[in-house]
Amino acid sequence: MSMYQNSLRAAAIMLVLGAMLMAVTQVDATVQQSGPVQGEVLMITQGIPGTMVIRDQQGRGIILHLTPQTQMGGQFKPGDKVEATITPYGVTSVQPQQKSAGMQP
Repeated sequence: MSMYQNSLRAAAIMLVLGAMLMAVTQVDATVQQSGPVQGEVLMITQGIPGTMVIRDQQGRGIILHLTPQTQMGGQFKPGDKVEATITPYGVTSVQPQQKSAGMQP
């Protein structure tokens, strides 16, 4: 692939990512809290280190910075419900969100 094609591909990816982030009503650039965060996956980059954007129950977009130390509970795609565990050291795990016992399918 030529350098020109690589540049075009990179520009297209940046445009798509920018449009997806603009679709999020409010994005918290850094998560200042510790503990679990639940939400729906809006976007995820491939590879580690990487980024996952989720929308929480209040409709806020949250950017999760994934590292080699982040334990991933599967391969996620947009629309998946996840629960991320956040510590002062970063995102320690991302797991499929468990349905509560009182919910019916």
